[in-house]
Amino acid sequence: MPIVQSGTLNTTALIVPDLYVVIVPPSTSLLNGVPTDVLGIVGTATWGPVGAATVIGDMSDYAAAFGPVMPRLYDMGTATAIAVQQGAQNFRCVRATDGTDTKASVTILSALTLTAKYTGTLGNNIVATISAGSAASSWRLTITIPGFTPEVFDNIPGTSTTVWANAANAINNGCSALRGPSQIVIASAMGTAGTIVAASYTNGVKH
Repeated sequence: MPIVQSGTLNTTALIVPDLYVVIVPPSTSLLNGVPTDVLGIVGTATWGPVGAATVIGDMSDYAAAFGPVMPRLYDMGTATAIAVQQGAQNFRCVRATDGTDTKASVTILSALTLTAKYTGTLGNNIVATISAGSAASSWRLTITIPGFTPEVFDNIPGTSTTVWANAANAINNGCSALRGPSQIVIASAMGTAGTIVAASYTNGVKH
C-alpha cells in the first residue's frame, strides 16, 4: 500500500493492482481566529431597547444606549462599568424588564402627543420646548433628555392643525439631511387645532 504526496503519482502509468494512499494537504494552512473577548451582560436599565443585544465598547456607548448607571441590584450599567475598569472593551448588553414598565408620554395643547421611544424612568425627564423658528412664521421644537444630545427640529411651518401635523412628520421622519428622525420620541398629531405657543412641556405639564 504505497503512500504518496498529492501530485507525485502518475496514475496512468500504474500496471500493478494495489491500494494507493494519496496525501492531500489542506487548502488553507491557518485556522481563522475567533474572538474570545466578548462579554455578554443582561440586566436592568432606565432606557434602551428591551430583549435585544446592543454592541457596547465603553461607558459612553452604554450611556448613549441605556442611560446612566443606577444603584440597583441588577443594574446592567454597574456590571458593565466594573468590567470596563478591568479592561473589557467588547460587550453585548441586553436590557431585561418585568414587563410592567411603560413608555412616558406628553400631550402638548391637546394637539400633539410625544411618546418615549423606549420604556423606563429616564423617559419621565424628556422635555419638549416650542420656540420661534429660524425662518419667518415658523416654529422650532427641541426634544431633550438628560445625558443625550438635544434634538432640534427647526423651521416647522403651518398654523392650526397643519403645524402639528408638520411637527409630527419632522419628528418621525426628520426635517433635513442633517436632522433625521428622533431617537428619543415618536410623535402623533391628534388632528385638533390647538393654538401653538412658546413653552416647555414635561409629562404633560407646561413650564
